[in-house]
Amino acid sequence: MKNTVSKQKISPFGLAMVVVGACIGSGIFLTPQAAAEFIGSEAYIILAWLIGGGIVLAGALTYSELAGLFPGAGGVYVYLKEAFGKRFAFLYGWSVLTVITSGSIAAIAFACSTYANELLGGALTENGILALTIGIIVFNTIIHSLGIKVGEIFNNILAVVKILGIILLVVIGVYYSAQIVGESTEVTTVASTPKSIWTGIALSMIPILWSFGGFQHATFLAGDARNPKKSVPSAMISGILVVTLLYVFVNYTFIHLLGVSELAVSKKAAYDAVSSFSSSGGFWISLLIVISTFGSAFIFTMSAPRIYYAMAKDEVFFKFLARRHKQFDTPANAIILQSAWSIVLVIFWGTFNDLINYVTFLEWIFLLMAGLAVFKFRSVISKDKYVFRLPLYPVLPLIFGAAVIGFLIVVLSSGNEPALYGLILLAAGLVVYEAYKRINK
Repeated sequence: MKNTVSKQKISPFGLAMVVVGACIGSGIFLTPQAAAEFIGSEAYIILAWLIGGGIVLAGALTYSELAGLFPGAGGVYVYLKEAFGKRFAFLYGWSVLTVITSGSIAAIAFACSTYANELLGGALTENGILALTIGIIVFNTIIHSLGIKVGEIFNNILAVVKILGIILLVVIGVYYSAQIVGESTEVTTVASTPKSIWTGIALSMIPILWSFGGFQHATFLAGDARNPKKSVPSAMISGILVVTLLYVFVNYTFIHLLGVSELAVSKKAAYDAVSSFSSSGGFWISLLIVISTFGSAFIFTMSAPRIYYAMAKDEVFFKFLARRHKQFDTPANAIILQSAWSIVLVIFWGTFNDLINYVTFLEWIFLLMAGLAVFKFRSVISKDKYVFRLPLYPVLPLIFGAAVIGFLIVVLSSGNEPALYGLILLAAGLVVYEAYKRINK
């Protein structure tokens, strides 16, 4: 009798941990400073993070409706394809592969190595940090090529440790902040009028929304999930709620350990906050950031290749990316391609660093378009085809869309570089798309 291996599927809990792990990288340990600087009032800082969480939750609910309609591998790529065609969806996948996710993996792995070097007392040279960064990417590639369940187990452990580490930071920080009298917990309101407060909240959405980026990665894994029509929506919603609560408590802790005025000028918010009550705080924060950044790079290595796999299945990208590993049933070729390009970006980091920062805003344009696709589908798909219909329609997708548009306008207001490099990247993608179509014919 022939032995058969049943196709492995990621569990609903595993998908929720993907959302949590993808969102929580190094951002939350650094961005509280920017929000404090823009706003300058404890109550409004907390409100800003709740608003940010609410905006992303509106997006997650919108995507949940789409996930119920189109539960295939690639998530956002599939929604864009169904709404706007293969060419537009290809440009999203092209951007994710060439810069957005591959660049994020390179940046996050590099940050992980840098903080690991701090734990080692600066024992690594520049080449040593480079070698460790590449080693992290290679390790993640091997693990995810061995099967979705292997990757899920690793990710669950990393995400749970990350959550527990943040909870421990909050509990200990709140305890010690209660021992501090007056000075460091004094709230200084920088913005003096309601108008300036709300302007500050609007500006703070840039670092806050960056910190929430990653919730959509659960949709990429829909093709490898159990009952994706239900598990993907529940994972995004529960994951965002957990991340929002953690972010709010972290900010509350930092404010009460440092005070708003000191937090607003801090270059390393988490380090300064923990150092205020522990001489070894720097070590523990560095360890938590190492775990957090490693976990984020781990998730991105697992999730995004499902987009390239879907592109290949649609015959708009290299055919070898559509092959799954015979034994482990993973899109191993797509995973290896992404990791190889990430390593190239690591090696030439000085050249590509600014480019990656400039064009990652492109992802939010695609996320905006995918969210707005819900209006098109509501008009052409009958009600009985829906597994999940988001509440408060059309309010929630409009809130998400308006917030993202505002976010993009503020990003571009500081200069035209993102638009310029984004257009160059998209133009290159169009050339590749048309060339591949002709060659494939």
